[in-house]
Amino acid sequence: MTLDAERRAPWLVAACFLFSFVLWSLLTPTMAVPDEPAHAVKAASIWQGQLRGTAEEVDSGNPNIAVPLMMDRVRVPESYAELGAVPVCFVFVPDRPADCAPAAGSSRTPVETLTSAGRYPPAFYVAVGWPTAFLGADLGVPLMRLTSAVICAALLGAAFAALRRLVRGDVAFVAISVAAVPMLHFLAGSINPNGVEVAAAIAFWCAALALVADRVEGRDPGRALGVTYVVSGLALVAVRPLSPAFAALVVVWSLLWAGWPGARRVLSDRRWWLLNLPLAVGAALMVAWVLASDGLGGMFGARVPAGENLGVYLLGQLDDYLWQAVGIFGWMDNGPVMAVVLPWLAVVVALVTVGALFARRRWSVLVLLGLLVTSVLLPAVLQAPSARTDGVAWQGRYGLPVLVGVPVLAVVIARRWFPRHREPTRRLVSGAVVVVAGALALAQLDTLQRYVVGDSGPVLFLGEAGWSPPVGMLLAVAGVAVASAAFVAVALLLGRTVVSRASTSGTSRPST
Repeated sequence: MTLDAERRAPWLVAACFLFSFVLWSLLTPTMAVPDEPAHAVKAASIWQGQLRGTAEEVDSGNPNIAVPLMMDRVRVPESYAELGAVPVCFVFVPDRPADCAPAAGSSRTPVETLTSAGRYPPAFYVAVGWPTAFLGADLGVPLMRLTSAVICAALLGAAFAALRRLVRGDVAFVAISVAAVPMLHFLAGSINPNGVEVAAAIAFWCAALALVADRVEGRDPGRALGVTYVVSGLALVAVRPLSPAFAALVVVWSLLWAGWPGARRVLSDRRWWLLNLPLAVGAALMVAWVLASDGLGGMFGARVPAGENLGVYLLGQLDDYLWQAVGIFGWMDNGPVMAVVLPWLAVVVALVTVGALFARRRWSVLVLLGLLVTSVLLPAVLQAPSARTDGVAWQGRYGLPVLVGVPVLAVVIARRWFPRHREPTRRLVSGAVVVVAGALALAQLDTLQRYVVGDSGPVLFLGEAGWSPPVGMLLAVAGVAVASAAFVAVALLLGRTVVSRASTSGTSRPST
C-alpha cells in the first residue's frame, strides 16, 4: 500500500459512513427521531444566547408517572417552537404514514416555548445549532442533521485510523462497522446528541486501546493517535449527562485489558497523564454542569408495579434494551426488525468467539467477557436506585457507548491471529461485511416502508401513495443499494490492499 493510499483510507471509511448517515437522514421524516423537537429547540435557544431557560414543572399526562416533568421555557424563532407539532399525527401510530405531518415552517419571529432538553450540556447544540442563527426550521433542521452526520463520520474515520495500528485495515473496518449499529446510523443524521456520543465512544475505544498497546509494547504512539484520543474523549464527555462515566469506563477497561504489568507501565508514563489532563478537566466541567442543572433529574418513566420484585423486573427488561440498541427505530414505535437484529448479534458473537479462542492470554478473555456482562447489566444497575420513585426510563441506545467496545476489544484481543491466518480472516471479513451491509439495507427499507405506507402497508411500496423522501422514492431506494454496496466495496478494497502489501513485504503485519 502506498503512503498516499494509507493516508486516504480513513477518509474513504469516513465517506462510506457519511453517505449512509446522510441517507438515513433523508429517509427519516422531520422530527421522526426520538426527542428531536426538544433538541432542535435547545439548539435554537443556545444560539439565541440562552444556556438555560426558566425551569418549569409540567404534568406528564401519564398516570404511571407520578412526578412532574421538568422543562425549560426558552425563547426561540417561531418555526422551531412549532416543531413539536410536526410528528404528532404519526408518532406512536405505526400504521399511519408520515404524510399527515405538516411541513416545518420558516418564521423567525421570537416566541416562547418549552423544551425537555434544557438540562442537557451545551456542547452538542453549539456544534450543530449554527443554522438556527439565520435560517428557519425548514432549512435549519436539514443543515443541523447534516452537521451531526459529518461529525459522526469524521469520528469513525479517526476510529479506523487508530484501530488500524493494531489490526489489518479490513478487520478494523469490520470491527467499527459492527460497533456502529444501525441505531447509530439512524441517530447520526439527526438532531440528537446520542448519535455523536456513540460515534465518539467508538473512536475513544479504538484510540484508548491503541494508545495502551503502544505504551505497553514500547512504540511511539505518535501525535495523530494522541489527538484522536483527546478529541474523541472530549467529544464523548461533553454531550450527555452520563458521558463522563462512560468515558471513565473506557479508560478503566482499556487498562484492565493490559493487565497489571502493562497497566503499571502505562500509568508510570508521564505522557499518559498529560493526554488525560484535558479529559479530566472536561469531565470535571461536565460533572459541574450536571450537578448545577440537576441534569440526571429529568429522566422519569413508568414506575415498577407494586409488589413486583425489583431485580426480576429490571433484568426482565434487558432483552428489550438489546433490541432497542440495534434495531428499533422511530420513537421506539416501529417494532424490532428481527431480520436486522439477529444477524447483527450473530456477527458480534462471531467476533467475540474469535477473540476468546485466539487470545494470547486468558486474562484478555476474562476482560472481554467482563465487558460484555457489564454492557448487558448496566441498565439494571443504573436504574435500580430510582426505579421505585422515578420509574424506569432507560432506552437501549443509552448504553451503546459501553456496548460498542465489545466488538472492538474482541478483534484487538485476537490481533496476533489475523496476520498468520489470511484465508480464515478473509472469510470472516467477507461474511461479516455482507451481513452488516444487508442488515443496514433491510433496516433502511423497513423504516422507509413505515413512513411511506405504515407498518401494515405493502412491502413493495414503490408507487404507493404516502410520504416520500425529499429526493424522491426511486433515488432513495437506489441510495440504499449504493450504501450497502459501498460497505462491501470498502472492505474488499482494504482486504486487497493488505494482501498486496503482504506480498511485497513478506508479511501481513499491520503498519504502525
